[in-house]
Amino acid sequence: MKKYFRLYPECYLIPGIRSAVIYNILNRNAVELNGKEMETVIASEKNNIVDSEDELFGKLADFEYGCFLDSQVYIDKLRPYDAYNLELFWKNIPNIQFAIFQITNDCSLTCEDCEMSVCPSCLKFPDYSASKPLQLSDYSNILPKLREQGLKKVILTGGDISKFSQLSKLVNLIKSFELDILMCVNGLHPINVKDKNIEIYLSMKNGQSIDQVNANFKEFSNVTVFCRDNFSNIPSTWRSAKTITKTLTHSFSPVSIDEFFVKEHYVACLLGKLYVNHVGDIYPCWGNTKKKLGNILNVNLAKINFELYEQFWRKFPALYGCRKCPKYHGCNHCYLKMLGPERACCE
Repeated sequence: MKKYFRLYPECYLIPGIRSAVIYNILNRNAVELNGKEMETVIASEKNNIVDSEDELFGKLADFEYGCFLDSQVYIDKLRPYDAYNLELFWKNIPNIQFAIFQITNDCSLTCEDCEMSVCPSCLKFPDYSASKPLQLSDYSNILPKLREQGLKKVILTGGDISKFSQLSKLVNLIKSFELDILMCVNGLHPINVKDKNIEIYLSMKNGQSIDQVNANFKEFSNVTVFCRDNFSNIPSTWRSAKTITKTLTHSFSPVSIDEFFVKEHYVACLLGKLYVNHVGDIYPCWGNTKKKLGNILNVNLAKINFELYEQFWRKFPALYGCRKCPKYHGCNHCYLKMLGPERACCE
């Protein structure tokens, strides 16, 4: 008679305070357990004898989360690395790989949800008229320093980046450092860029402007359109996606093996990213513009890299209990929005 039940190596049990989630990181599936079910599976994972007639274990076996066994066994969990062969005398911290530049604060739109836009979309800061915006010469000095820190991709946003008079020269400058480029636009105005294969994120507030957008960007092929409403008539080479805003509504989805372990060790949405506004002020994310880390024209970037790692990239949500939530690995809640009095946790 089969007396034991164990989860498969690819299935991780993540217990919470009142519930648990089992993640199948190989097949990108997940199942949620209530408190009683959680305690039952925890006991089985400790190689305790189980009730083979228990409906819970029957369902887990049917859905290929585990199996019944005749004897106690040790299960070596699936990982993207072999922990037993690691011989490190030091630990390399992650580097700045993505720089998000808000190259202009100028924008003619007055979106009610401007501060809640999906990352890394456009953002309009309060009045900065007394501060001098970054010039092309500033970017010429900044980019090689960021390149030394491991920079691989530059994301340009605004404001409305079409209003940045040196956009074409800035794009050429970025390409001269062999960096990838992503441009975030609202589509209402054409952009002066010769490379029509450049990656573009096009955020639209409603479907009515699609004809104008098509006219302004019809020559570009690598375009992803984000819109809340249903839309059609976009060029066949474009991609489309529904946009969501950073609200306190939690959404949960299963994760892959790489996504699981990134979330296990880091805050995935912040990892490797540096946000810089139009006057050079550095932030960990557009979601928390009250936390200024300095100005990129006069800071030590290696020190900023370490500060981002220590305060924001490395398990930052533990401050407010997110790490205790069994849905943490599959949750895309905006952690920095939880810093205010509106913070909430699904546990």
